[in-house]
Amino acid sequence: MADKYPSYDVFAIFSNEIRRDILNCLKRTKTATFVELVSACDLDMLWDCGTLGYHLDKLVDEAVIVKTDDGYELTDFGKSLASLLQTIQIEISKIMREKGGKPDLGVEESSLGISMRRGKESDAKALADFIVSLSSEGKEWDWGKGIKGREEDWIHKIIRHDRVHEREYPYTFLYFAFDGLKMIGQVNGIVADLSKAPPNAKQHVKDYHKKILLEEETVGGIGISVRKDYRRKGIGKMLMHEAISESKKLGATVLTVNTTPENSAAISFFSHLGFKEHVKVMKGEKLGMHTLAVDHLFMKIDVQQDKKAC
Repeated sequence: MADKYPSYDVFAIFSNEIRRDILNCLKRTKTATFVELVSACDLDMLWDCGTLGYHLDKLVDEAVIVKTDDGYELTDFGKSLASLLQTIQIEISKIMREKGGKPDLGVEESSLGISMRRGKESDAKALADFIVSLSSEGKEWDWGKGIKGREEDWIHKIIRHDRVHEREYPYTFLYFAFDGLKMIGQVNGIVADLSKAPPNAKQHVKDYHKKILLEEETVGGIGISVRKDYRRKGIGKMLMHEAISESKKLGATVLTVNTTPENSAAISFFSHLGFKEHVKVMKGEKLGMHTLAVDHLFMKIDVQQDKKAC
């Protein structure tokens, strides 16, 4: 059904911080639940639910957004408004920078110029800078440490098996998120079909699956990381949605992610996407060809049955 003709003053939308946040969030994530919008708008779940509900109802009434079974989405008119808002924010940001100031539109600059695409070997320099940003947090970034200094080789190894390039075993994929030219997030994945594994890899895959207590034939694994100052802004969700969708296309029946048992933020994030805690593999244990330097918590989701699996 075609969108009804809106009568609402678009400047009234742009002048309100919460409504701008809603537009920016839905432009990034396409779909968001009420709880996710509470977080995106930096509101308090206890005190601000009524306020957010009021603004959502206004935007629904004026055909800017629509409520679906999965949450809220932009209408065609809403998408046009969100694009216009982004253009205005970018231009104001440029003007303020030229004057030595900082734009103050009630939104983070990180919402400007966000894009996502498949990884390319030419992204190696941006990836190196991204790894440095992660290591500056002072945590044990095993993933970043493992590829530091060989970023181009790591990217090449993944895209060599990318289903878009060559349909080899195993299937892999890699997506990067950017704010302008700055890399702000990555998600990589692998889907291993035991029935298609070559003889020299079959036992290795069996041992790995046994270690993390999985019996399914076609299992996918996803790894994700986002710059600290871009977290809780929908970037991780955007990357995970793409990774889950890609894994389903490649035939995965079960998907796994892993983090450390004490990383409550990551556990909460994955839980909201439908993943459930599955098994812990402790520090010092061998997993595949690696001995773990820290405890790992594996979480899993049945992507063919769980409705949260986008």
